[in-house]
This record gives sequence, structure tokens and C-alpha cells, in this order.
Amino acid sequence: MEAKEELVSHSGSTVEESLWIDSQLTKFDNILRHNYNKPLEDFAEIILTELCCIANSVRGAFFLIEQEKNEIIALAGYACTPDTMPKSSYKIGEGLVGQVVKLRESLYFNDLYKSQVALEASAGPIYAGAMIVSPLVFNDQSYGVIELLFLHEVPKKYRELIQRLCANVAAMLQSIIINARTKKLLEISTQQAEDLRASEEELRQNLEELEAMQEEVHRTNKEFENRLLSLDQSGLGSIEFKSDGTIISANETFLAAMGYTLAEIVGKPHSIFVGKNYANSEEYATFWKNLSEGKYLRGEFKRFRKNGTHVFISGAYVPIIVGEKQEQRIWKLITDITHLHDKLQAAGYEIDEYSRIKKNA
Repeated sequence: MEAKEELVSHSGSTVEESLWIDSQLTKFDNILRHNYNKPLEDFAEIILTELCCIANSVRGAFFLIEQEKNEIIALAGYACTPDTMPKSSYKIGEGLVGQVVKLRESLYFNDLYKSQVALEASAGPIYAGAMIVSPLVFNDQSYGVIELLFLHEVPKKYRELIQRLCANVAAMLQSIIINARTKKLLEISTQQAEDLRASEEELRQNLEELEAMQEEVHRTNKEFENRLLSLDQSGLGSIEFKSDGTIISANETFLAAMGYTLAEIVGKPHSIFVGKNYANSEEYATFWKNLSEGKYLRGEFKRFRKNGTHVFISGAYVPIIVGEKQEQRIWKLITDITHLHDKLQAAGYEIDEYSRIKKNA
């Protein structure tokens, strides 16, 4: 009896085996498409379960490569869970899982009975006969690993099917990961846009508040200028100092009383108006310390003109805050009472060099 010649496909499988593999691939592709939008953990568990059922595997594990950490992590298990696996994470090149990622090639082992690879069953442990560890590779890029255990040696058509199924899973994984990254970037971009809008709104509100403050400062300064003008017209002398006593400005009434021009005193210390002994005294230092701390001082003071003659004034030192930078200034208002003092002195009334300062907070 003449033997019948067996038809063989280009891959080495028979035509019948090739048709079976193609039909299984078609079914599996439908499963991939239907679960495309699921979270990665759910996707991995569904795909691993279908693959184990098709290939008659008794135990399996689905690993995903976390590119940023350079680590291979178990996402799902069949007849086990990532928590119950003896080892659920690997470095690239570590163990069989890490090695297939490094090689990007499948490993197949049979005759495992001698190795005593035990599987837990309700009736007791059973021992695996074969194992396949297959990388999930697409476009020369590894995305994960599938590990399958079998009770018996795996027929060639199943090994070929598993290899081709893993390639299809890898292609789908690439799309899922890219879409997940794109979605994450979109979420970040959307959040950044919202944060930017919130920042712009906050900036707008701050600008409005600043404009309102500037208007208030401008109004206050205008009122202050008008009051100074009124004071000038009233015959009161005024002079303005920094908090350390440096002269900033003075009106004509003050300048006339002291015998100076404005250019001669701007930038000079207040001490040019007092005696040298008093200028170097602790009392004088305390006098300016109190003013710099915002204390109001009023009294009668003995001062000296440019020509060295004395002048007696009645006045008040008033700490004020001016300008947008909220700078502290000392504003002094005076009335020249020298003529009155001379009359009192003629009557036997003396005012010492440092005066009797009346302090009113």
C-alpha cells in the first residue's frame, strides 16, 4: 500500500495545521480588539486566560516591561496571582523572564518532571512537564513576557500558535501604551492649561488690586501735596527726613527761618541744625530711635541757623508712610518762636539748649 504524501506549508506545518493556526489567530484578534480599551491589568488577565485555554496551559503569568524603571513586573496570572508568585518582578537579564527580554527570543523546555516543577491543585501538587517563556516583541521592541506551564510536551503547532499570538499581543500592547501615554500627556496639558488660566485670572485680579492701590496712593499723595501747599501758604515751615534723619526736602518758610537754600541741606543730616554736643549725645540718638519706631514728638526746640545764630522753634515730628514702596519718612512742622523766646528771656524765662520736648503719642 502506497503511503500518502503529507502537504506541508512554508512554515514547516501542514496545511491543516496552518489553517487551524490562522483560525485561532482570527478568534484571538477579535478578543484583542474587544478588550483594547480596558485597563492594562484587566487586559493582561483576559488575554492570558484566553491564551492558556487555547494552548491547554495549566498555569501562566503575564509580565509587562516598565521602561522607565527598567523592570519587568507581573500584571496577571492564570491559576495564580502576582501576589502568590514566588517572584513577581525581574530585572532585564534576570532569570528566564529577564533573559527572554534580553534575547527577544522564546525559550521552550520539556521533560520538566525531573526538575520537580510543582503546581498546586486541590488534590495535591502536580508536576509540570513543559514550559514556554515567550517575549512580547513588536518592531524589535520588547513590551512584556508570557510564561506558560504545561502538563505534557507542547505540540509544534501550539508552540507556533503561541509565538504568533504573542507577536499580536505585543502589537496591541504597543498601541495601548502609546495611547495611554498620549492620554496622560493630554491630561497633563489640559491641567497645565487650566493652571495657566487660573494663574492668569489670579494675575488679572492682582493687577486690578494693584491698580486700585496705585490709585489710592496717588489720591493720598495728592491730598498730602495739597496739604503741604496749604501749609506753605499758611506760613508754617516744613521739612521732610528719611527715618535716619537725612534731609529730603523743605519749604521756603523753613529755609528762610534757618538761613539755608534747599540745595545746601538736601542729603545732609538733621544734626546740622543742632549743637555738636547734643548731636553726639545718647539723648539725640534716642530721639531719632523713637522717631524711626513711629513715635510722634512735639515740643519747643533750640536749633542753629547756617550763620551759627540760634533759633527757637515750636514744632512736631510726625512719622508718615509714603509712596508705593511704603517708605517711612519723618515730617516736621515748625513755627519760629525766636521773637517770643527773646521776650520771655528778657523777662527772666530760660529755655535750655535741648528744650522741653512734649511727647504725645
